[in-house]
Amino acid sequence: VPWLEGRSVRALDVSRDGARIAVISTDRAGVARLDVGGIVRDPTGQPVRLADSIVVGRGLRRPSDVAWGDRTSLVVLANDDKGAVTPYEVVVGGSSTALAAAPRIVGVAVGDGLRAVYLTTAAGQVLVRSGNGWRSVGPGRAVTVPQ
Repeated sequence: VPWLEGRSVRALDVSRDGARIAVISTDRAGVARLDVGGIVRDPTGQPVRLADSIVVGRGLRRPSDVAWGDRTSLVVLANDDKGAVTPYEVVVGGSSTALAAAPRIVGVAVGDGLRAVYLTTAAGQVLVRSGNGWRSVGPGRAVTVPQ
């Protein structure tokens, strides 16, 4: 993948329809970038390569995890201006908006849309989006959402 040459992949997520991929990667200096690229498939539907990408969420500081929220939006974990990891809604080709903060976030997953955002914390808790905040749904280290 030419746009990933010389970079290390840190996190990625394939869109629910299998047409796009979001990739967080770092260069040799450790500077992170979030790209969205198309997935090119052969006539049988097998992925054969990634199309050119666009860089999104340029204003995000140190993005660390990503999940597709819907067809045009991502949820990205990145540092806020105080250095705390915060979830952001990133519209592909558009703006980034901080979601409610939560303590010591380490991972993100999204179910069916932006109302079903799950966070995992360093303390081993799973949080789910609830109104303008988060509520605990119990212990866990990761969330897997069936397609």
